[in-house]
Amino acid sequence: MDRYYYTVSALPSLAFDGEPGMDAESFLQLCDETLEPADMTILRGVRLRSDGETTGNAAADGWSRWERSLRAETAKARASRRGLEPESAAPRMGPESAAVLEAARAAMSEASPDAAEDILLRAMWGRMDELETGHHFDLDKLVVYYLRVQLLELKARRNKADGEKNFSLIHDAILADQPN
Repeated sequence: MDRYYYTVSALPSLAFDGEPGMDAESFLQLCDETLEPADMTILRGVRLRSDGETTGNAAADGWSRWERSLRAETAKARASRRGLEPESAAPRMGPESAAVLEAARAAMSEASPDAAEDILLRAMWGRMDELETGHHFDLDKLVVYYLRVQLLELKARRNKADGEKNFSLIHDAILADQPN
């Protein structure tokens, strides 16, 4: 079965600035009840941070290439910002698109790590929009939905209080290591 009308119709809408409508495990449980086993295997292997393995699914493989390219370009931009050789900071691969270069450079030009991460997450969401185009009730649609759920869960785990606490711990540790 290559059309999953019931599954897609049962999913809550997702928005970048919204909450995940369901968690990743609930999504996978729903899909496990309705997807073909081979499609479920592909879906279970989809990760926001790609390991580079190919699946044969256009959306999953397209995401993997793009996301790895974004990480590589971000590492190069970070290295360049620190005065290091950019090519030594990432695997040799060209950028997947001009949008990857733009997002990496924009993120690394931000003074705030929070703002930089927001730029990267918005670029990811935009790529998901591209991958989803023309897919309504198929596995590609579900792959993109799963990526979106993972991204929204990542955003939900970020919070200012924990960030400030971690900063204070690191700052205090650095000060403790300084000679008097």
